[in-house]
Amino acid sequence: MLARSLQPLVRALGPSALGLLLLSSALSAQTFLTGVVVDGSGNPVPGVNVDLKNSFTGDDATLLNDGTNAFGQFVTTIVDGPGVYDVFFKPPAPPTTSLLVGRVDQVAVVGTTDMGATALELGAALTCRLVAPGGIPVAGVDLDVVVEETGEKPLLSGETSNLFGVLVAAVPFGKLELTFDTQSVLTAVYAPQRRRFTAAADTDLGDIQLDPGFTVEGVVRTSLLVPVQGADFDAYDSLTGERVLTLNDNTDELGEFEVVLPAGQYDLELCPPAPFLAQEFPGVTVTGNVLVPPVTVQTGVQLSGQVSHVLGGPVGGIDVDVRTQSTGEGLPLCEDNSNGQGAYSVYVPPGVYKVIFSPPAGSLLAPVTVENVVVAAAATLDVVLSPARGGPGGVSPVAPPRKPGGAGSPAGPGSGPPPTAGGGSQGASGLEGQ
Repeated sequence: MLARSLQPLVRALGPSALGLLLLSSALSAQTFLTGVVVDGSGNPVPGVNVDLKNSFTGDDATLLNDGTNAFGQFVTTIVDGPGVYDVFFKPPAPPTTSLLVGRVDQVAVVGTTDMGATALELGAALTCRLVAPGGIPVAGVDLDVVVEETGEKPLLSGETSNLFGVLVAAVPFGKLELTFDTQSVLTAVYAPQRRRFTAAADTDLGDIQLDPGFTVEGVVRTSLLVPVQGADFDAYDSLTGERVLTLNDNTDELGEFEVVLPAGQYDLELCPPAPFLAQEFPGVTVTGNVLVPPVTVQTGVQLSGQVSHVLGGPVGGIDVDVRTQSTGEGLPLCEDNSNGQGAYSVYVPPGVYKVIFSPPAGSLLAPVTVENVVVAAAATLDVVLSPARGGPGGVSPVAPPRKPGGAGSPAGPGSGPPPTAGGGSQGASGLEGQ
């Protein structure tokens, strides 16, 4: 039917003219993104790679002609057609430029859309060489950066070490956390590294030696053999107590985890999602690959509450420790600090506990201990912190006026019967500092 309707047009224009007409119609239906990339002084930046992701699905867009020319201009064809896209501008890595990757989110593109001029910020060139023991270069190490002040994770150009182990990338100025991710290394297994660095100018860090790594793997399930996804696996040096870097350390949909550690002795900690109980595995020696026996998690009871200041307002950053009342043995807990709103939440087995609320050093607040807390079901325990006597280094809180005993009164010696937190709520303030 369509071919028959075009026959008069073919006779009138000829086949060549009709082909040009159809080509023009196809081009007019294409989607283009145009613009120019400049530096902070307005100079054009050639060789910038333009990438697009769908703003809603995160999928990479299929593009044609996705780079800037000698004048910093780009005319990029979006094969996927109209849509809303996040646009990324990746300049050449140092030493060509020290410009940072630029990003513009949620750009609506229909037909031909001109973004105008996009300016890229100047960064510092960071150079290093990743080596194995003996100075052997290691290729395929990825650099990840976190800006300490904001927690931002900027995108990088040139963030992978080459065949000579050399890594050159432009990074933001300021205090940074550098992670050398070894998961993509093909030649051997190395432990990842993390270090702090202040970028004030172009810097060569020299050689960074990677330690040989060993895999520690296992599986986490419930008592009904259901895999537990999202359980966080952490490792701490048994001698220093310092946390050791582990990447991709959460269990997958099969409940499985695998991390890489250097040789050493570690206290391993497993933090499953609520309402399961945390577990610890102290003194695990790693001198080769380790297969952890299957871990079965148990369901706990929530103990939560609010930490407030005696003068009013929430108190964040308070460390919550729970110890068995009869033995004083501490329970492994996860995410056990109060948040910015003063709220905390931990999971414990049913029992009788001593709960300790410890302010961070330098806060000028005294710790609070609540004795004989009976937890039989979901419980609420609120506390009020007071300034420490004697200023910095004091250990005794200034007790606010309170009525001894009675509902909602502070718990502690002489304040009535042991507090029962089985599904109810209780308050504590001005208790003896521990």
